[in-house]
Amino acid sequence: MKRRYAASGIAGSEGDYPVELDGRPVMTPAHHPLRVPSRTLGDAIAGEWACQGDRIDPSTMPLMRLAATAIDRVAPHPARVIA
Repeated sequence: MKRRYAASGIAGSEGDYPVELDGRPVMTPAHHPLRVPSRTLGDAIAGEWACQGDRIDPSTMPLMRLAATAIDRVAPHPARVIA
C-alpha cells in the first residue's frame, strides 16, 4: 500500500489516546478507530507509522498489529479470549 500521509501522532487525554495520520484517526482492519490506553503505546505506534517509507509494510509495525487485533478481535468478546 502506498503511503499517503505526511505526519503521524496521537491526540486525546489521559487513558484514551487515538493514533492519527495527518490529524485523521488510524482505523483498524475492521474499521474501528485505533485508540490505546497509554501515551507511551500511542507514541510507539505513531513512531511505527512515521518510520514507513513510500510504501506501508504492516510486517514492520508489530505494535500496530497487536493493538488492532486487541480492538477488533478481543474487545468484542473478552470472555471468550480470557476463558
